[in-house]
Amino acid sequence: MNPLLRTSLAAAVALAATSPLAAQSPTPPAPATPPAGAPNILGDWTWTALVDDQQVSQGTMRLVRNGTALQGTVVFPEGEAPLETVSFDGRVLQFIVPGPNGAIRAEGRFGADGTMSGTWSDAAGGQGTWTARRP
Repeated sequence: MNPLLRTSLAAAVALAATSPLAAQSPTPPAPATPPAGAPNILGDWTWTALVDDQQVSQGTMRLVRNGTALQGTVVFPEGEAPLETVSFDGRVLQFIVPGPNGAIRAEGRFGADGTMSGTWSDAAGGQGTWTARRP
């Protein structure tokens, strides 16, 4: 694997965005309360990031609500990073993870089985998929 991609991913990936997010303005803040029937995204998650169906990083993520804002942190073997611009519309979770080689944008959806899965892309042109489940 490209060392720059691995460094960027390991230094900031969590879950783990699709490439259209890179050109959009920042995601609006999450609503004060999730829509009725929306899954509970708050709490701890265990995630795995993939490139070409091969695992490149794994760790944990914690999502919390601070007033009306969603916030979180991602922990991976090399360290910890805050999540930025976290939003959840009842179906889709989006967030940005700052990193030494630029931001990683992630987007994911919730499955009927309670897991999350989605895509990520970074400023260096790397991209892949991610999955997360409750520990």
